[in-house]
Amino acid sequence: MEQVAMDPSGYGYAFGDCGMIFSTDNFGQNWAMSLIEPTFLFNMSIAPNSDGRSALLIGHYDLMLTTDGGQNWNHYRIRQGKQRSL
Repeated sequence: MEQVAMDPSGYGYAFGDCGMIFSTDNFGQNWAMSLIEPTFLFNMSIAPNSDGRSALLIGHYDLMLTTDGGQNWNHYRIRQGKQRSL
C-alpha cells in the first residue's frame, strides 16, 4: 500500500500500485477493492463532515473522487500544460 487514510466514522481508503483502490466502512476489518485505470496516485484526503463517504485521491494528472464510500469512483483528468516560471 502506498497510503492509507481513516475517518473517525470507520470509513477508510487505501491505494496501491496499478490502479488498486481499497475501501472499508468498519475501521479496516474488511476491505473492498476497486480497480481503476492505472494512474500514479500520491496523496488522498477524506472530506470533512462527509461521515467518511467522500474522498479524493490525487495523482500527477488525475483526480479520483468517491461520494458513496468507495463503491464508485469518478475519474477526472487534469489538463497537462506548460510549466511557467514566476
